[in-house]
Amino acid sequence: MKPFTAMTGPVRFLGWLIGLSICGFAGAGTGSEDWAHVRGPGYAGHANPAEIRLPWPASGPTILWRKRVGDGYSGLVVAGDRLYSQAQTLAGQWVVCLDVATGRELWRTRLNWPWASDGKWPGPYASPTYSGGRIYCADCYGVVGCIDGQNGRLLWSVDLARDVGAELPGFGYACTPLVEGGKVFLPAGGNDRAVVALNAETGSLLWRRGSASASYSSCVLLSVQGRPQVVAYLEHLALALDPDTGLEVWRYPWTAEYDPHGTWPLYQEPYLFYGLPFRRGAHALRLTRNGDGVHAETAWTSDVLSMDIMSGVIVDGFVYGFGLRDFQTRSEGGTEGLFKCVELATGQERWSSPAPGCAQVLACGDKLVMLSESGSLIAALADSTQFRELARWSLFPGRTCWTAPALCRDMLVARSQDEFVCVFLGDPARFGTRPTSGEVLALRPWERFSGWFASHCSSAFHAPTWTDQAGWYVACLLAVLFPAGLISAIWVKRGWRAHLAFSLTSVLLSLSATWWLTAALGRFIFTWPAAVFVLFFSTVLCRAWARLAPDRMRLLVARMALSGLAILSVMYWGLCQSLFLVAGSGYLVGLLPALPLTVHAAALALRRDSRGRACAMGLLAFTLYFWTAAVFISWRVHR
Repeated sequence: MKPFTAMTGPVRFLGWLIGLSICGFAGAGTGSEDWAHVRGPGYAGHANPAEIRLPWPASGPTILWRKRVGDGYSGLVVAGDRLYSQAQTLAGQWVVCLDVATGRELWRTRLNWPWASDGKWPGPYASPTYSGGRIYCADCYGVVGCIDGQNGRLLWSVDLARDVGAELPGFGYACTPLVEGGKVFLPAGGNDRAVVALNAETGSLLWRRGSASASYSSCVLLSVQGRPQVVAYLEHLALALDPDTGLEVWRYPWTAEYDPHGTWPLYQEPYLFYGLPFRRGAHALRLTRNGDGVHAETAWTSDVLSMDIMSGVIVDGFVYGFGLRDFQTRSEGGTEGLFKCVELATGQERWSSPAPGCAQVLACGDKLVMLSESGSLIAALADSTQFRELARWSLFPGRTCWTAPALCRDMLVARSQDEFVCVFLGDPARFGTRPTSGEVLALRPWERFSGWFASHCSSAFHAPTWTDQAGWYVACLLAVLFPAGLISAIWVKRGWRAHLAFSLTSVLLSLSATWWLTAALGRFIFTWPAAVFVLFFSTVLCRAWARLAPDRMRLLVARMALSGLAILSVMYWGLCQSLFLVAGSGYLVGLLPALPLTVHAAALALRRDSRGRACAMGLLAFTLYFWTAAVFISWRVHR
């Protein structure tokens, strides 16, 4: 699938009516206090504790801002005064850039169509990486992009499936780009392309190596007694490659069964730890250098700490992380399991506790910072003798959270599926003039309006089926046109007032029926095409009326109706573009083919003795209009 070009902001109703790594090397061009990778500096999930004060005050941490940017589970990175992440709206998958201090959106760049917008796990899943002033990202379709971090301009993109022949995992590509030494490392999957390296400057393919299926775990960079290597946890093996040549350094195979991976490997020399899903436990490899090569052997395997999507962290030779009792993470939350401390060298469990729940965890000096799937922010001591909680705060009440937060300078930035939040964790004496927890960014009117569509989103927004459109056709008839005709016939009976009553009632019913039918039926029902056609019919009717007696007043009314139709059509097109209702804008196409029948229906409507024939001809014109547009829409979205 072809990626889309950069945009510096979503279309706003026609301008409001016109207009997831390890000990290694830090990313180039970032400050020591930046969080340029989803696992932070050194890729180990450790933050610099210099400016962070834990625990926070008993009254709770200070919330700098909250903001809804879009759906997804992509992590967050911070470079300088900017926050970068990926999110999804009805308009597609985006890379977004915010001012980290205020939450103000600086730019957003569109990558691709939405992914699983009608499911419980909407994309995107991969996290961006900042390096040398650029953002490297990947969408759920396996399109990798490089974006100018300053202005959001798309510099290059590579479709792994199309350009490299990758065999992508079925639930959507979720691998975060690893950017080091002028290269971008990514799992791809397939024969002789399990892992690929791209030129970070141009996106050109530098090498591809290995034959294995990719999974959902990203490449990591680690050093074994000074020997750097890129490690990829693929579906049935772990593979280490030389970052310069792609030559194999070592491999570690396991079961040939279905075995997806979604957590980050954890490394503290000489041990490489990985927690497996589906209650299969964990293993640790002992990596030792042998001349120019590296030897990998099993240090231990154990069922002590199975993991799914919540990654752990190593502090002073101990792994802290959530161990599953459930087969996998529950989509509705409430995942069963225990948070554990396990000795890295032996796999021995030191303690377990139900208190944190299913949680992502980072380290900040001798403390742990956790974000549970229930939205609680937890601070605890990194103590290998017992779980010692220091503070807890409900950061995302009533929301499910699976994304690890980021810790940068004196701030923590985190997200639920659809909301971003920035928390101040610094010295209260240096808080200065920053906003207090009560001063959060309110939703703008456009965000409230588009939020309803986002909460009811489905594939019908961007790829409606014939069944979808048949349902919409029936809804337009039964919920809009027939009731409007009945109301005008009973209350007004005939004359120009009847036509006016029919038009106004149809437009009001058409606009409102989308809301109440969608809520009542539990699936998206689009009735706006009825309003488009009725306004079109009314304009044709005015023109026919003016031609009966072409005086100045009638001609002025006809011209005003035509101008109004043009303006409203442009506004309607802009609104549909803003919400990425492909079907919506497509319904303008059917007007021209339906013009002859509409003219005939309008002529009949002006005759006192042809009301029944006018209704039948108008219904036929609407049917031609609707299904001509439906054919165009199906061709456009399924070609």
